Amino acid sequence: MIVSDASPLISLSRVGRLELLRILHGTAAVPPAVHREVVTEGKRRGRPDALAVEAAVGKWIEVRPLPPRFARSAEALRTAGRLGRGEAESIALAVALRAPLLMDDRAAVAVARRHGVATTWSTSLVLEAVVGGKLLRNEGRRIVEDLVTAGHHIAPGVLVELLRELSE
Repeated sequence: MIVSDASPLISLSRVGRLELLRILHGTAAVPPAVHREVVTEGKRRGRPDALAVEAAVGKWIEVRPLPPRFARSAEALRTAGRLGRGEAESIALAVALRAPLLMDDRAAVAVARRHGVATTWSTSLVLEAVVGGKLLRNEGRRIVEDLVTAGHHIAPGVLVELLRELSE
């Protein structure tokens, strides 16, 4: 199991690769704020990625409410760390479940790591699939290129290194 923040769900859905989460981690847990951001708000705005995520909810994506103690922690993280509600709840849920966290926001990742949460990026998920034999290198490279085309931000140096690794 892995906990996911909103951006990776949106990005992977936009490029038609949401299933990488299921293939690599079996199930993904999301807190209510992430579900609202991705599915409820996404559908209201007519986003096709919202429908892809909604179709996986109840199958292999689980919406997991935060236990009260962790809900208080999420609120404290949100105010102290200047995080969005989804990011704060994702970090708190990962702590509660003792699960790794899929998150793409650099500042939020730093906060999660300070709280002992193992984190991974969407691009790292692609690399993990290639290294694990779930994707061919050229497929991984195409996914990374598609992520960039779909508006997913990857630091230029990281992108160059990632594409180099996927070309070898």
